[in-house]
Amino acid sequence: MKNLWKMGVIILMLSTLLFASEKSFILGVDVSMLYEIERLGGRFYDAGVEKDCLEILKHYGVNWVRLRIWNDPTNLGGGSCNHENMTELAAKAKKYGLKVLIDFHYSDWWADPGKQNKPKAWRDLHGEDLQRALYDYTKFVLEYMKE
Repeated sequence: MKNLWKMGVIILMLSTLLFASEKSFILGVDVSMLYEIERLGGRFYDAGVEKDCLEILKHYGVNWVRLRIWNDPTNLGGGSCNHENMTELAAKAKKYGLKVLIDFHYSDWWADPGKQNKPKAWRDLHGEDLQRALYDYTKFVLEYMKE
């Protein structure tokens, strides 16, 4: 019975791989710093022709972009990953038919499993107050992006 179950799982996995459409495969990139790169004069070329970075990525098969959002990154050297700039980038990505993943860091700078610093505005918040701040901030950003 155990081997039959394993065989069924293997067949399911193989059939998924064989019959998955190209559109169901996620090929994504993090373009969170694109705003900053372009602001500083960065340009992108494909075969010697200047084009929009997102247009080039789309042309080569990228179908998803990740955008990081930091609460208030302005004094830490990462001022481009705020909700205003990321909303602009999301709209631009959607114009090219790209799907968008918003990655809330709930920090003013980088956050990962080994390091999660609260945003300075939440530094003294704990418990329910911190939960409320997180909820309010998330709702605010999502509503801002929706508009």
